[in-house]
Amino acid sequence: GLIVEACADMEPGANGFREDKPAVLYQFRIALPCGLVLYKAGITNRNPKQRLFTMGVTPGYKAELTGFISFDSGRDARIAEKRLHRKNSSRRYGGPPVMRNGNTELFTASVLEL
Repeated sequence: GLIVEACADMEPGANGFREDKPAVLYQFRIALPCGLVLYKAGITNRNPKQRLFTMGVTPGYKAELTGFISFDSGRDARIAEKRLHRKNSSRRYGGPPVMRNGNTELFTASVLEL
């Protein structure tokens, strides 16, 4: 809460998440060549498929959108994301990185309940 308050007047970066814009909570299924399947749950103000390109999924890994929930407010999407991550903390993936960014939002089972 303190960081949000302290940064309230700051402009977000060009590609940064905006809490004052509509957003989606999404989930991607990522299949690794070794047979392991992971799930990435996160938020974006963009189309989730556009977000996939910025995550830098390792070549050879197959990623597909398995679901999303739309929010009128990015703030509401962030709250839902935090709850989802907290609720599924025991399913968090702890292995080597499979993406350029977003590895802390990987899970070993599907976590998005539609």
